[in-house]
Amino acid sequence: MEIYELPLVFFTVLAQWGIGGVIALTLCLVGRDRVFDTLTMRKIASAFWLVTVVGSCASLAHLGSPLGAYRAFAGIGRSWLSREVVAFILLNGALTLWLIMCWFANDSVWMKATTTGSFVYWALAQYLSVLRFIIR
Repeated sequence: MEIYELPLVFFTVLAQWGIGGVIALTLCLVGRDRVFDTLTMRKIASAFWLVTVVGSCASLAHLGSPLGAYRAFAGIGRSWLSREVVAFILLNGALTLWLIMCWFANDSVWMKATTTGSFVYWALAQYLSVLRFIIR
């Protein structure tokens, strides 16, 4: 493995770890008995959000020149890699909303809606990642 492949490794590991943590924390929150108190839940949610966002940012570093990463949006109509980049940006937006709900409205219907939205965006991003490798 070459040094230039490390950002892709960090992206793959950290983004999946963070999303897995979000799903696990959500499962802990939807039960009848609260597993964590509010302060602990906020800290864990913040950590999972940070891990996911750092992982997503690492993905931009493997696109060649990180300063030219904005060009990844140019091929949105024809490139699966561009669609994957957009999907992970949307995922980070959904996770940011989820984190806000964890901090300010953790027992509301909005919390459940943002959790569901985050999961849907994650599934879409995974689907686009797979398509990038099987469609030529």
